[in-house]
Amino acid sequence: MLRDAVRLAGLLLLTPASGLAAPLAPCPAGAWPEGAECRHVRVPEDRTIQGGRMLDLFLVRLRSTGPESAQGAVFFLAGGPGEAASESAADLPGALAVLRSRRDLVFVDQRGTGRSHALTCPGPFRSRVEFGELSADDVRACREVLERRADLRRYTTWDAVADLETVRQALGYEKIDLFAASYGTQVAQAYLRRHEERVRTAVFVGALPLAPELVLFDSRDAERALRLLLQDCAAEPACAAAFPRLSEETAEVLKRLEQSPVRVKVADPAGGDPREILLDRQTFARVLRTRLYSAGAAARVPLSLHRAFTGDYASMGRAAVAIAHAQKRHESLGMFLTVICSELMGFVGEASIRRMAEGTLFGPETTLGWLQNCREWPRADPPPDFAAPVRSDVPVLLLSGRLDPVTPPHWGEQVAVFLPRARQIVFAASSHFPEGDCASGLVAQFVEQASTARLNARCAESEVRPPFLLPEG
Repeated sequence: MLRDAVRLAGLLLLTPASGLAAPLAPCPAGAWPEGAECRHVRVPEDRTIQGGRMLDLFLVRLRSTGPESAQGAVFFLAGGPGEAASESAADLPGALAVLRSRRDLVFVDQRGTGRSHALTCPGPFRSRVEFGELSADDVRACREVLERRADLRRYTTWDAVADLETVRQALGYEKIDLFAASYGTQVAQAYLRRHEERVRTAVFVGALPLAPELVLFDSRDAERALRLLLQDCAAEPACAAAFPRLSEETAEVLKRLEQSPVRVKVADPAGGDPREILLDRQTFARVLRTRLYSAGAAARVPLSLHRAFTGDYASMGRAAVAIAHAQKRHESLGMFLTVICSELMGFVGEASIRRMAEGTLFGPETTLGWLQNCREWPRADPPPDFAAPVRSDVPVLLLSGRLDPVTPPHWGEQVAVFLPRARQIVFAASSHFPEGDCASGLVAQFVEQASTARLNARCAESEVRPPFLLPEG
């Protein structure tokens, strides 16, 4: 207990060696918008010891574009776990672009990601990570490589919170606004718990509570999103006419693939030689779930499912390769594993995973795979209060998509209940990341006024799904 108390206290302290390694300077041309400033902030890897390894956290700052001086700064907290925030600075989400007219935007690559000492496994791991085939032996080999240059227990959410406070102090902002997406909303809540007085407002897009039991609901949340897709197709006359037995066909496809996986040859989206991939039930279900992250991509899913039922798996095969190519998890697998193993998988067991996934089309296999992999990965000791609800009087706006397969609105409701100045707005036809003029306008008004009181959510409530893709002719 004494060791835990000392470690927790260390997270709240800044060491004399922390701070800007050098003044902010122009970013390399072409990588980020004109005028972007880049630099590293040096922090200790382990704040509980003196003279240990130091990490250089990479950040990008986009100065306010408005005619007046900036009214403060918005810090963007990326999802994943494992996404690099600096990549969003190169292609601003609409809501952040609107906020830049009045505030600086700051993007800090969380330790273990991007240009902040990324915990990347050796090259041969990439394809196995992409398609969910990572074995316990792979994880053990990756750990042995990364342990030579990192204490893998020190890349957690609470380490990131201490880093974020160091960056805020180094940049000289008295108070900041937070804009967080998916896993980033957990980092934001943890920061609120420790540094509420430094936060002016917070926007949570796809909010998740700090609760280990979240992982037990992966299959059920995906099943909910698929059920909504099937219901919405059945309620739309043209989709219902084109796919009258879509629910039964989907179940039949997964049953077939469980018995006899198929091989599909697919063009490489990066321009390389065609790739042959194995579509088994687990891979097919994982690709299906990921396509539900976007309402636009989901609109093409009924046709893909129907074609798979007829024996044509080309569409799902192309989607599998495209998704694998776009995902960045393999670039920070070590950080991803530290977070999920220390903050999720260490608190659940095989029996509970199987029980909660029972009866779903998606099944328990993916979650069980991470449980097995975590047996080969070091785990950090979490702070005593890490899973307690976060309570704060800071104004918080939560944006959730009704169709979201991973952060559905019920999780946002659990977060908001402990935040008396919070409001959740559900977008009727959005999935994992509500965007567009409606979301951008609501965010801009909220941050400007630091209040949810006068927000008009009609545009979110009246959203309509993108039209379903139907067979030609």
